[in-house]
Amino acid sequence: MQTNHQNITFLNIAVDWKTNPRISVVSVEQLRSLLASLSSKESGFVELESSKKDRLQLGVGGKFACAQFTTHNDKPRYLSAKPQTVHATSDIEFLCGGTPTPIPPEMILLFDEAVRIAEYFFLTGERDPNIEWMEA
Repeated sequence: MQTNHQNITFLNIAVDWKTNPRISVVSVEQLRSLLASLSSKESGFVELESSKKDRLQLGVGGKFACAQFTTHNDKPRYLSAKPQTVHATSDIEFLCGGTPTPIPPEMILLFDEAVRIAEYFFLTGERDPNIEWMEA
């Protein structure tokens, strides 16, 4: 794993993503702070984008989260993170562009798991190999 961080931008895409500013993330602490500030709000998606245009979308809100990795060039292009243990008992909705998007229990992570996935992406620009990813 690379020790320096990638050029990552952060965008809240839960509601009106066209008017939200892209934020350049410069540290793991800043990334944690951005995600923590959203964990107490209505569940919604944020997008982290690397300089290679790969994206990590995280649904955050409360104690649950979800993660989807989208690669710019490789196949499969869309991968969803699968938790080691299923914690949710029913679908959880995360807003994306103002639209509630249901995520099934088998794709629901704990918030802390999503933060670790985001930290790995910040440091490497890649998906975390310690997580099981399923084609979406």
